[in-house]
Amino acid sequence: SAREIIEALEKDFKAEGAALEQVQKMDTHEFSYVAGKLSSGYYVNFIFEGEPGITKKLKERFDLNEAIYQHHYKRLKDKAKSKVSKAKKVAKVA
Repeated sequence: SAREIIEALEKDFKAEGAALEQVQKMDTHEFSYVAGKLSSGYYVNFIFEGEPGITKKLKERFDLNEAIYQHHYKRLKDKAKSKVSKAKKVAKVA
C-alpha cells in the first residue's frame, strides 16, 4: 500500500541523515505522459534538511527502489541562510 511505502521512505531519509520537516500526501493523480503500464501514481512531497551531498545519496538510493516511479528534487530558499541543504522531494509511488 502507499502508506507502507511512505513509511519505508521516511526510514530511508532518516537512514541517510535527513531531518524530515514535513510529509505532504497528495493523493493519486494521472501521469501527464504514460510510458509503460502505469497511468497514475500516488504523489508525496517530502520536505527535509540535510548536509551537503545528501540529495545525491538519496537519488542513488531511490533509483534502486522499484516502488518509486519518479523522483525530483528542488532546493528551497534557506530560512536562515544556513549551510544546511534543504530540498523537496516529489515521489510518484506506484
